[in-house]
Amino acid sequence: MEAQVARAGQPHDLFWIVAVRANGKCEYCGLDGKENLHILAGFCLDHIIPRSANGGDDLDNRTLCCAPCNLSKLSWNPADGTDGTLTRDALIERVRSYLGPNPPEWPYYVALQKELREGTRS
Repeated sequence: MEAQVARAGQPHDLFWIVAVRANGKCEYCGLDGKENLHILAGFCLDHIIPRSANGGDDLDNRTLCCAPCNLSKLSWNPADGTDGTLTRDALIERVRSYLGPNPPEWPYYVALQKELREGTRS
């Protein structure tokens, strides 16, 4: 039997395995998707090392991230300029540094999260 599909061909169970590991938060900026499912629904699985740079589909190379972080990172490779021995956590830290404090679209997501939490947006 085929796995259920969550988004863009990602197996449903893989998304939730990564989401649970990340505690429902974007692993790049920390945006909390647990507070509202509307926010979590906009999250995706990202390849820390992009597939275009031969990054694998294994769990260690997958991370939960919000749309603003995913759109800001695109195919940037955090392993560029390194000896290739960085840990997963070190690679994520490099992505965080690359993205800066917040991606350009991030204020919209924060405002949306607040509206949803307060019930001022349906």
